[in-house]
Amino acid sequence: MVSAFTAGAAIMSVELAAARMLSPGFGSGLSVWGALIGVIMGALSLGYYLGGKLADEKNEISELYKAITYAAILVALLTVYGPPTVGLLSFTGLVVGPLIASILLFLPPLMLLSMTSPMVIKFLTKSLGNVGYRSGSVYAISTVGSIAGTFATAFVLLPMLGTKNTLLLNALVLFAFGAYGVSQRWNTLMILFFAPVFLAGPLINEAVIYEGESQYNKITVKDVGDMRVLGLNWEYFFIQSKINKSGIITNSYFDYMSLGPLLNDAQDSLWLGMGAGACIRQLRYFYPDLGVDAVEIDPKVVEVAKRYFYIEEDDRLSVYVADGRMFLREAKQYDLIYLDMFSGADIPAHLATKEFYELTDEHLTSDGVLMMNVLSMKDNHIVVNALSDTLLEVYPSVFVSDIGGNTIVVATKQAHELETLKNRLSKNREPMLKKTVQVFSDGLIRHSKSGDNILTDDRSNIGELTFQLMRDSR
Repeated sequence: MVSAFTAGAAIMSVELAAARMLSPGFGSGLSVWGALIGVIMGALSLGYYLGGKLADEKNEISELYKAITYAAILVALLTVYGPPTVGLLSFTGLVVGPLIASILLFLPPLMLLSMTSPMVIKFLTKSLGNVGYRSGSVYAISTVGSIAGTFATAFVLLPMLGTKNTLLLNALVLFAFGAYGVSQRWNTLMILFFAPVFLAGPLINEAVIYEGESQYNKITVKDVGDMRVLGLNWEYFFIQSKINKSGIITNSYFDYMSLGPLLNDAQDSLWLGMGAGACIRQLRYFYPDLGVDAVEIDPKVVEVAKRYFYIEEDDRLSVYVADGRMFLREAKQYDLIYLDMFSGADIPAHLATKEFYELTDEHLTSDGVLMMNVLSMKDNHIVVNALSDTLLEVYPSVFVSDIGGNTIVVATKQAHELETLKNRLSKNREPMLKKTVQVFSDGLIRHSKSGDNILTDDRSNIGELTFQLMRDSR
């Protein structure tokens, strides 16, 4: 029974870690979960069949422990071969890639773990009279183990240990359990197998200031010259926040987002997707009287922002840990609403739909402005066009400015001419923003509807568009 519980817990723990491992290459959308769940169900089906067949043929309990031991080795090897495999397959598409990666990486170990239940039933069943009770008990215990593994991994292991160490912990427990069942002599092999992997951990990422995982993100903080950067969830070091440790200008999209208050003399603003607060730091410097409510869904990112990026709350800055859409439902009205909600390259689907933009419109004052950062690479504007087209379903005027690598999208509650916004930008009196204003204003154009891809709560392909953008830009 302990074998069934242990295997059940490990199956769900590895599945959750697998989703986190796949997300850098393919995001975390339905295609990833669909491929992963389908492959895991296939692994379970195959394992149940092979486990039952092996139990009848061999009828030796050592076969049960061998399956667990081999599974442990494969789970440990995921930490070595998993990330590069995902990186290589990320070019193959958002459907084929996750499917092949799941088959190659996760089907073998989970198939071995699922072999345990029919084998345990075989060894516990002493007569046909108790086969129903025994089989029901084994699957009940296995399911309880799966529940325990799910809760422990989602709420404790991944946030505290990260993906790699969660997999290694699963492998260590399985190896210890399986090796002991096969032969106590295998305990020596266990130490020889795992010690180098665990000891190698502290030698990795020596230049990183901070690295950790939460329920939402893999979080990395680095110093790159004079810049301190925050990266979240991508196979490359995808920058979510960047500050200049010796100044205020970052020479990146944050500088352009800081122009928002010039567009309507905003007094009160809302920032959805604070990250480490890179632009908030600039807003407080350039507009000391501006009120800022900042919302970030990940409490660990907020901790990182306060510890490493100099974010301090006061009477002009309040930080809230919440989902942006949920927060907005109960929020007050603002002169300016910022949207910068990325996890890696992905915008959560529920934060990029017509219904969500209608909600932002309801919480803007009469001359309110919405300002949004969107990825656009090598003149590829498929994501910008879809989001801007969707905004035009709600806002009378939408403008875009391609600043290279990013596009800043501006939507206004009132209908405005392009020249009106450019005239407001020209009133800037901050010397450090002079070049930023010039580049932004020169690139600012009115967006006209480009297609029929309107993103809604019922149908949104924002994940597929983002994946296509990233693939085409490589």
